[in-house]
This record gives sequence, structure tokens and C-alpha cells, in this order.
Amino acid sequence: MRRLPSKVGDEVRDELGALMATEALSARRAGALHILVELWDGPARTAVTDLLLAAMAFTGAPYVTDALSRIFLQNAFFADRETDRILDAISTVGGDLLAAQDADYLPEQLQKLLPHNPSAVYELMRQYVTTRKLGSFYYGDKALVGVSLFLQRLGGVHRTRGLDLLDLLFEQGSREAEKFLQEKAS
Repeated sequence: MRRLPSKVGDEVRDELGALMATEALSARRAGALHILVELWDGPARTAVTDLLLAAMAFTGAPYVTDALSRIFLQNAFFADRETDRILDAISTVGGDLLAAQDADYLPEQLQKLLPHNPSAVYELMRQYVTTRKLGSFYYGDKALVGVSLFLQRLGGVHRTRGLDLLDLLFEQGSREAEKFLQEKAS
């Protein structure tokens, strides 16, 4: 991967696009997905966003989900159009990606996007909480409670969403939500 140029040219973009368009599930295709995810966290992010979006249609295949879930480990969640498009796609395909182990870090990634797109963050966090199993070693409780509180401070419809998220966290057995509510009650 380090041999790729810092900017993805038409040739590389076409090759990756051709790999994604094939019906066969192969090691080459899995490798291409890993490359796409890595490239999204760099100067080529605009060029590879469409390819990542196309790949999300195949999240039912385990290696596809594994490769695409690595996006949650990237430091590429910026307040920009590409991130908004990726968040919409994740929200649409939801389950498989949000249940992946690498999604454990999604709440922390999305906290910084709250001022930019609170509606998308709320929707993904709601899906994340309903999809995840609390047995996960790192569930993101603190970040999820933080998202809930930030939404509440925004007021209006976001206040209601923040309260709903906090209630959902409590119902799912979140220790941080329970601790927060106990502190507020005393």
C-alpha cells in the first residue's frame, strides 16, 4: 500500500472500481477494500469515497464487513461532504458494520462531528446502541453519554433525541448512563 502515490490517479481508481464491480468474492477484492479504507484517511479521500460507498452494498460478506469496519479506526471523520456521505451509507447498511468489533470506537469518532451534523450522529448512535451487545470489552459508554448530553444542550428536537439516547443506553444496561442518572438523582 505504501507504494501507491499520495494522490490516486484515474488508473488506480479504475482498477479499484473494476475489482469492486466483480461478482466473485476474492482475496484481491478484500485487499482492495483495505486499500480504500486506508486511502480514505489521506489526500485521496475524495477520490475513493464513491468506491467505499459502492463497497458498502456488499457488507453481508464477512471479509467485506471486516475490511470496511476498519474505517472506524481511521482518523478521517471530518466535518465535510465525504464524511456525511459515508455516515449516510453506514446508517443505511447499519447492522453488519455497526456490529463489527472495530465499531467499538465509533462513538469517540462521532463526538467531534456533533456540531456539524447532530442528526446523523444521533441516528448512528441510536443504531449502534440497539445493534451492539453490552458484553463488548469497550462499548463506548462515556462517549455515548457525552453524545447524549451534547444533543440535549442543543435544544429543540436534539434535546429530545439526547434524552431518548440516554434512556436507550440506560435500558441497554450502560454502566455510564446508570452512573450519570444516579448522580443526577442525588
